[in-house]
Amino acid sequence: MSGKGFNLSGGGGSEGESADGLSMLDVLTLPEDQQQAINWMIRQGKVSFTQVVTHMGEDEKAARTMLDTLMGKGFVRETPVDGKPHYHTHLASKKKRELPSKIWKALE
Repeated sequence: MSGKGFNLSGGGGSEGESADGLSMLDVLTLPEDQQQAINWMIRQGKVSFTQVVTHMGEDEKAARTMLDTLMGKGFVRETPVDGKPHYHTHLASKKKRELPSKIWKALE
């Protein structure tokens, strides 16, 4: 992994940015190393800063940059655990699909 951290949009654009969190489509459109980081965080649940640094294999500055980027995009949230910050992914809610009213008539 590079010392640049993770940049979701690649250029600060609005693609992937959502107040609703990270969708699975967003994960699939990320570069492979970013997909791996997000997938790791999803599997782990809440992770400490030290765990992020260890997982990345980079220095604390790179880990902080990655977390700040992900939090700025709304994909990661910080939560205190025993007075220390921990991080977890914020996935978008699944959108509920409404069935057309005609379908009920067709089923009668």
